[in-house]
Amino acid sequence: MSQQTLIWIASYPKSGNTWVRALLANYMLGTDKPLPLETIRSISHGDVPRPTYERLSGRPADQLDAEALMVTRHAHLKEIAAAAPNNFVKTHYPVGQIAGRAFIPPALTKSAIYVLRNPLDLVLSYADHWNTDHSMAGAQLAHARNTVALTHKTVPQFLGNWSDHVTSWTSGRAFSVAILRYEDLLVDTSAALAGALETIGLPVEPERVAQAVRFADFRELARQEAEGGFEERGSTQARFFREGRADQWRQDLDPAIAIRIRRDHGAVMQRFGYL
Repeated sequence: MSQQTLIWIASYPKSGNTWVRALLANYMLGTDKPLPLETIRSISHGDVPRPTYERLSGRPADQLDAEALMVTRHAHLKEIAAAAPNNFVKTHYPVGQIAGRAFIPPALTKSAIYVLRNPLDLVLSYADHWNTDHSMAGAQLAHARNTVALTHKTVPQFLGNWSDHVTSWTSGRAFSVAILRYEDLLVDTSAALAGALETIGLPVEPERVAQAVRFADFRELARQEAEGGFEERGSTQARFFREGRADQWRQDLDPAIAIRIRRDHGAVMQRFGYL
């Protein structure tokens, strides 16, 4: 069997990755009622689970340097690639490499969905998730070495800056990439989901698409979280699914921070219609 079986669900953090995975889970599994939040994990693998890295490396995660992390990452991705003909994998990594090893190995990759969001709105969710202020969050989005630190659940994740991340996934890839703007998902979720499915090489069934959109409606996801919690919620967050709307920055972001974000990311924002 070909090892090119990985279908990445990629994004900079807080861009809508979880919503897209919920849509895909409800579409792929096609049950007659909304799937529980935790069930979305059943259709997608994580690429940074700490217990798996420790099993494969035979070492505590805090003893893994960059090269050891990448060797172990590749071993983990090979295990996933061998599991089935199509394997969804969530990632916040850009396309790039370190220690001579690709973050997103072409030899294992079939296609990808890349979710992007206006950084003026993204920065609000990013700050809330990591319990920081908007100014610091904006600085992190512009930092070339921005990285999510080791936790008890995950190994470190390299992000880089927002513009470089977006460009890495949306320019000149050797595999098919469905580019989804979060804002377009809000306007016509069915059309955005159907287009993504077609691009990544999966069949499109309109009735199942419509049902998945109903079952993964933002209000439904927020209701489930309110009733039962959600494992991906940040440790200091009141809720993971916040408001789920566009242009919130106009009311909630300091104009000086908005100016700085436009300065840092203007070229890519212009390319994707955010200026």
